[in-house]
Amino acid sequence: MNVNVTRAFGNAVTIAIIAVSVLSQAEAQMTAGPVIISTMANLTTNPKQITIAGTGFGTTTPTVVLDGITLQVVTFTDSSIVAFLPANILPGSYLLEVTDTSSHLIDRSPVTGTFDTTIGAVGPTGPTGPAGSGGGATGPTGPTGPRGATGPTGATGPTGPSGPTGAAGATGPTGPTGPSGIAGPTGATGPTGPTGVAGATGPAGPSGPTGPTGVAGATGPTGPAGPTGPTGAASTVPGPTGPTGPIGPTGAPSSVPGPTGPQGPTGPAGPTGSQGAPSTVPGPTGPSGPTGPSGPTGPPITFRGAWSNTITYAVGDTVFFNGSSYISLANANVGNTPSSGAPWALLAQQGSTGPTGPTGPIGPTGPQGLPSTIPGPTGPTGPSGATGPTGPAGQGGPGQTFVAQFSNPGGAAASTAFVGLNGTTNFPTNAVATVMPAACEFDALRVAATITGSTASDTLNVTLLKNGLPTGSTTGNFTVSTLNATVLASDTTHKFTVAAGDTVSIQYSQTTGTPVIRLSVSSRCRCGGGGTQPACN
Repeated sequence: MNVNVTRAFGNAVTIAIIAVSVLSQAEAQMTAGPVIISTMANLTTNPKQITIAGTGFGTTTPTVVLDGITLQVVTFTDSSIVAFLPANILPGSYLLEVTDTSSHLIDRSPVTGTFDTTIGAVGPTGPTGPAGSGGGATGPTGPTGPRGATGPTGATGPTGPSGPTGAAGATGPTGPTGPSGIAGPTGATGPTGPTGVAGATGPAGPSGPTGPTGVAGATGPTGPAGPTGPTGAASTVPGPTGPTGPIGPTGAPSSVPGPTGPQGPTGPAGPTGSQGAPSTVPGPTGPSGPTGPSGPTGPPITFRGAWSNTITYAVGDTVFFNGSSYISLANANVGNTPSSGAPWALLAQQGSTGPTGPTGPIGPTGPQGLPSTIPGPTGPTGPSGATGPTGPAGQGGPGQTFVAQFSNPGGAAASTAFVGLNGTTNFPTNAVATVMPAACEFDALRVAATITGSTASDTLNVTLLKNGLPTGSTTGNFTVSTLNATVLASDTTHKFTVAAGDTVSIQYSQTTGTPVIRLSVSSRCRCGGGGTQPACN
């Protein structure tokens, strides 16, 4: 009985360890997120399509966005996505985003991978033109165009044949220790142990050093002189009057005025005069009266800016309209022009323009203000300047990109086939070569190969031909062997130039035709970039 219990517990622990290991591996795979390796657009199909190759696209339908436009996903695997392009898409460079929406096994937020892709043929950048005479102000940004209608969903393709059962994998490493089991019930409280002996008191710590004496403060300024004391009271006891002296002879008129005699007694008050004309000189301002008591707190006010007939206002919302401000008296207030009646009340009325005051003195120069966010009026157009010298030629553009998408020839024997640069079908002879319209330099070759049926190992080789002869631009031999696993090969080292009228084609070779292989071959030809690239014409 005990042996069986032990074995059952051991089996449960083994299952838990395997489950934790599987979840850990799944979490590690999902955390990486989408990685976009290459893209190929086919603008000849209806609707137009884009094929995305990479890893980590997830197990549920991913979200594909091209420059802000969500694309309809037609088919997908963890390493390949086919989606419809907008019908009116123009050649150029776009930002491509793929979001893995898988959320099983572990909880996590969606992860997005990005990629700069070129769709269609993009011409080289032209030389910089001469600068124009004084331009006007920048016009306002135009409104966003309407979003195009979503294209119809394509029919679901037939289910491919089941692949053979793979060999059993090697035993994985031992997983991490499983989570702790549920805690058992609390045991009975044990008896209280005896009280321990009190420890000895530790020695007192040493006293810290005395801090340095602070620097003496500076002597304060001398206080202001005190007010002058009051004048003493006049004497109430007059002195004795001296005897009157004899009258002396009249002297000559003095040229120096004598001292002013004492002020005579105040005469009686005269009658009240008539009311004088109003004074033209304002009197001094009287002292401020005491501060009145605080009024009650008003309702909350929320300033909402200029009034708009499309905004719904609540009680207390304040708006600006025709120079005055108004406060809303009701909720759900929408479409009502502010006035002095409900549901609005005048908060502050625009005052009339006052008289122009006298010009004040010129104040000191203020600090430099922040740059204005409102452009000033456009000045008059200045005279045209002399034409400047022609600038140097710009760098070569992204070049013309060719994309061919085709399936391999069938049959069990080795074979060689030929495809045009934008071809969709292979031919046994080189009768599908593309005629180049202008001179350029091929500098990139990229290939994506995926087995879609009849799984078997096959060795492939893709080479570009010029005028029917192999060039150095080749992937070399590479092998595909796994169903629905995309294998990538490329050559960005070898280059070759072509002139207008030269022919270029794709030569494809395989060691067997047993597996069904879908291939996408992209190549790029550029001009005007200096070095060995020919001039654009």
